[in-house]
Amino acid sequence: RQGRTVVVEDVAALPTRAANERALFEGQHVKSLLIVPMLAGTRLAGFIGLDDIHAPRQWQAAEQSLLRVVGEVLVHALLRMRAERS
Repeated sequence: RQGRTVVVEDVAALPTRAANERALFEGQHVKSLLIVPMLAGTRLAGFIGLDDIHAPRQWQAAEQSLLRVVGEVLVHALLRMRAERS
């Protein structure tokens, strides 16, 4: 909701307060994840993310930037589709 990127390099290292999230991710064999918000202006339209099921990893800045761009493209496409329907 705050428009921030979420980077979890090692799901197993999540703090105790995130035990529910850790259990959810571990149940799906997720070892690491990257989530970026999809913003329509200042409004949150959704999230897009990647995960690694093989090993914990450090998500590179280029990977984060690329995922942000993909999210922006998707938001613009969705907004255009909505506008065309109206």
